[in-house]
Amino acid sequence: MKIGGQRIPGKTLVLILSEGALIGCGLLFATALRLHDLDALRQQLSEAGTLARYLLVIAACDLALYYYDLYDLSMVRRRTILFARLLQALGVACLILAVFYYVDPDLSLGRGVAVIAAPIIISFVIGWRLLVDAGLPFLRRSQRILIMGSGQVGKSLAQEIAARPELNVEIVGFLDEEPSSRNTSIEPAAPEAATEFDRRAPQAGNVYAIDVGSNSDVLRNSDLRRLSFAAVSEGDIGAAVPANFDTTPQSTESAFSVLGTVGDVERVAIREAADMVVLALSERRGQMPLKELLNLKFLGIQVEEAHDMYERIAGRIVLDQLSPSWLILSNGFRKSQALLAAKRTSDIVISLVAFLMMFPVAVLVAIAILIESGRPLLFRQQRIGLRGETFQIIKFRSMWHESTPGKPAWTSDQDPRITRVGQFIRKFRLDEIPQLINVLLGEMSLIGPRPEQPQFVQMLERNIPYYGQRHSLRPGITGWAQVKCGYGATIQESRMKLEYDLFYIKHLSLTLDLAILFETGKVLLSGRGAK
Repeated sequence: MKIGGQRIPGKTLVLILSEGALIGCGLLFATALRLHDLDALRQQLSEAGTLARYLLVIAACDLALYYYDLYDLSMVRRRTILFARLLQALGVACLILAVFYYVDPDLSLGRGVAVIAAPIIISFVIGWRLLVDAGLPFLRRSQRILIMGSGQVGKSLAQEIAARPELNVEIVGFLDEEPSSRNTSIEPAAPEAATEFDRRAPQAGNVYAIDVGSNSDVLRNSDLRRLSFAAVSEGDIGAAVPANFDTTPQSTESAFSVLGTVGDVERVAIREAADMVVLALSERRGQMPLKELLNLKFLGIQVEEAHDMYERIAGRIVLDQLSPSWLILSNGFRKSQALLAAKRTSDIVISLVAFLMMFPVAVLVAIAILIESGRPLLFRQQRIGLRGETFQIIKFRSMWHESTPGKPAWTSDQDPRITRVGQFIRKFRLDEIPQLINVLLGEMSLIGPRPEQPQFVQMLERNIPYYGQRHSLRPGITGWAQVKCGYGATIQESRMKLEYDLFYIKHLSLTLDLAILFETGKVLLSGRGAK
């Protein structure tokens, strides 16, 4: 299953569907214990509205689990965190249900059922999570992939896979691009020399170093006969350094080796029982073994572009080694008039409803700003919108007013310009309520790439390829990049946000917009990513 073009791991789908069923079974079991009579149970289940009451409980529990990131398997690794979040999520679900029952007592399952059901549901869900985490036999075997090429995109793909064990993908190794390197001795290099190392092919038997963050359990099923991907600092994402054969894997290391050269692809893929060969060549001219790849294709082994696989598992289009021809020939980037009309209609309807609902909150925010720092209440600034046209964005003022505007600068975490009220309203995005007016005027959309200041756009277009393509859609109050990586305050962060923006533009759909709205709700409740 995919949302937009991003693959949802099978393990996540299993959890969502099975836990909904387990919660329903827990409710049924609790009802049976409360009534002590099979006939009474049958009578209650046959009553009108019983199914709706069960579905309300299941929906409240599933939403609470979702908003506590318990279906994002890359977020929760340790069991202590898992148990704590499960208890918090189910506790919040109980509070939500209590509010519903207070407003409409007829929605209640009956006296005593909720008290009995709560510990049963908690036990069912925790026990099921432990079983799934241990690896149930119905989960498919790992997909084994061989990465052909030592380019940067291949290293980035390996890092992404190593950080996501829920994908159930195993990298069997790399194939080097330069045959001559098999007889070349490479001395170990420090992490700072990663850029220089990228210009040199590693000796067959050497390894790359790729940061896998804090995911210490990603290698529990790895074959430790292979060599190690030694961790480097988080700031050197995707960087590579050679390591020696006798490097001992540490708790944060992944284990993959260089198994040969590009010309060995057929022999190595068959020997390692690879299910897929991923093309990550930095230069294809004169290096693509067409005959060998064709033979593998006819043997049933998949052959896929590294950019395509990265896009599918990470939800973004990596810019490393990205050619214009890939963008031109790639599926997607369709903007039918019907889709754009439906998106604009939903923008108007949702913005009107949201503005009416948030109006009391907007009044309180305006009063708080007025008391702390006086007028003006609103902040206006030039931004770049659809097709590169400028417009004035409207926000509640969250910084001290400057009579003479200073030099444009990105906002930092501890920016002294931000007021105390501003810190609060920025954390929960309340400063963006007036942007609903921009949406109604047609200058913005609810969902789209975040609009930037003209000075920053000019600078970023000089430093980041394809940056200007993000202006092919109306900018949004929220968006795929905003919910995935928050505020970008550096060129590198802006580059990553562009990768998410390109993914959103490619897979534009109302389904993806709905998923972004759900994620935005999670961000608003947590207050994360604000600056």
